Amino acid sequence: EAIWFAGGDQWNYVDHWRDTPIAGLVNEAIAERNIVIGGTSAGMAILGGVYFTAQNGTVTSAAALADPYAGNMTVSTASFLEVPRLSDVITDTHYDNPDRRARHTVFMARAITDHGISAKGIACNEYVAVCVDGDGMARVFGEWPDYEEYAYFLQPNCLTPGVPEVCAAGTPVTWDHNGLAVKAYKVPGTMQGVNTFDLSDWLTGSGGVWEDWRIVQGVFSTTAGEPAADCTLAIHDRSGMDARLRVLGDADYAIEGVDGFRALRVCDVAGREVPVAVERRDDGVRFRILHAVPGLFIAEVHGRAGASTWKVVVR
Repeated sequence: EAIWFAGGDQWNYVDHWRDTPIAGLVNEAIAERNIVIGGTSAGMAILGGVYFTAQNGTVTSAAALADPYAGNMTVSTASFLEVPRLSDVITDTHYDNPDRRARHTVFMARAITDHGISAKGIACNEYVAVCVDGDGMARVFGEWPDYEEYAYFLQPNCLTPGVPEVCAAGTPVTWDHNGLAVKAYKVPGTMQGVNTFDLSDWLTGSGGVWEDWRIVQGVFSTTAGEPAADCTLAIHDRSGMDARLRVLGDADYAIEGVDGFRALRVCDVAGREVPVAVERRDDGVRFRILHAVPGLFIAEVHGRAGASTWKVVVR
């Protein structure tokens, strides 16, 4: 009925179980029996589709900021556990002791830079739990206000391009975008779990506050921020024609009002072109993003009168 992963060293889990029948049985239990799954510390660290393996030991925020490709910055997207709503999420724990906000942000920067995945983040302070129901509603438990106990929900801001300005080996990280690189929702954990965040849209929360996080030349900082914007269907650039984009299903879209369709190009947030299946229609084009992981993509259609570009989100 449930599987719980204890703390310790997550590399033991990854090294001994990834690509083995054990991982297959865990994923079968998730997919076919709808079991409850969770973990603490290292057990939480392995639940995301993007994860810090700790293959070469742990890493501090200071070390991650100074060199995002240091030997102990081992961030992986290799298939392991297939937990619902966490396929594009990287988790972190013990967030307040020591302060791991900066290294978590660098993990996300690596996911974008290396894999084009607009990775999100979920993190907990030492004595905080995040419990997610079948509809994606996350409730945060802790002993606030007696203690400073928070969970954090992180996402790259709805920017184009959203890639870090500098994320290279041996160089301090810069991921700034005028102070708006990452949107963070900071949620106090209470004994009753009354404060929430909705993982079905990554926009709707209660009881928390929004912050803006950024890194400039290896220095991490935060300020109070506005709520995250809905990136879905947000038009980045538009000229020359009155085209409209409709969502037909997961990774499946139609663009209407394209006079004289000529070309369609879809890229991930790092600017890399991704494969699509394209079907030309009388009034436009229908397309499906192939092999798509959840995240933000840029779709650009060219017609006789010009081009239009949209941000689209695969969930």
